Amino acid sequence: MALLSEEEADNLLPQETTKAITNPIRLKYLLIGPPKWGKTTMMCSAPDSILLAFEEGHAFHETYKIIIDSWDRGYSERKEGWGKDEDGNMHTSFVEAVEAITRASRFQFIVIDTADMAAKMCLDYHYKIYGVKHASDAGDYGKGWDLCLTQPFRQQIGALMKSGRGIGFITHTNIVEKKVGTSTVTRAETTLPSQVQKFLHTQADLIIHGNFGKKRKGQLERDRVISMDGSNEILAGSRVRHVHLPKKFIVDPTHPWEQWTSFFGDEKASLKAEKEYQDLVIGGKEEDQVLAAETEVATISEPASEPDKKPGRNTGATRRVKQPLPA
Repeated sequence: MALLSEEEADNLLPQETTKAITNPIRLKYLLIGPPKWGKTTMMCSAPDSILLAFEEGHAFHETYKIIIDSWDRGYSERKEGWGKDEDGNMHTSFVEAVEAITRASRFQFIVIDTADMAAKMCLDYHYKIYGVKHASDAGDYGKGWDLCLTQPFRQQIGALMKSGRGIGFITHTNIVEKKVGTSTVTRAETTLPSQVQKFLHTQADLIIHGNFGKKRKGQLERDRVISMDGSNEILAGSRVRHVHLPKKFIVDPTHPWEQWTSFFGDEKASLKAEKEYQDLVIGGKEEDQVLAAETEVATISEPASEPDKKPGRNTGATRRVKQPLPA
């Protein structure tokens, strides 16, 4: 085999720098929040999107959707084709849905609802394949987890990512109390298994953290607040550069995606949203104290280090912990 000349090698290598992706429809999101916050509504409001529904709670969402019944199916089941229920919803496995989406030109944004249930389906399917009841039974020193969860999960998600589409991963929070020395603090830990959590954290362009604000006068529901300002207690943040995104803002209840998209094209829209949050949430001292008592905490810890954290055991219910009023 002939070696490349210096000139041939120079011509093969990139000649120009790549441009940063600033189109919100092509980004990868990890959206964390309590039940009934509106995670599915926000992600499915993206244009040209399709919902892959892994669990119930999608009945009132008018969107393109595929109901995912299993991780994969055998050859004989595949020959029967996809199912269809009385409401007109398509049913199939995740592997088949990924194959169809990546080969098609339709749908530029994929909503995974929820990543927790996707991980559980992956485990259940491979437990059956390998004839085991737990990942550790399939191999020592983490090999079982690689076979039953980490590798197959990354393979399918990786296929979606390589297609150039944007993806919205939805997951729940689980608020708990923990002892830190002599003090008790509240933290919210994602219900994702640690292996999947670490993978999605590294792949996400934006980790968005949702929580409830207060019910303001004249409103039927409480404000939905988004935070992208990470701290020791809140896992949030952005890898998006050259765009000013608000660290905290109140979600537009009727046009959430249009509001989100506006931040990418107009810095004034982002600054306005930040100011609205500061004026309405942080503005008054007495009002702020009421908000601190009423706001549902939605923080998240770093990925758990235990390899045997089982997905699916938590249903996604958020336990409310009353917060002390600020001094």
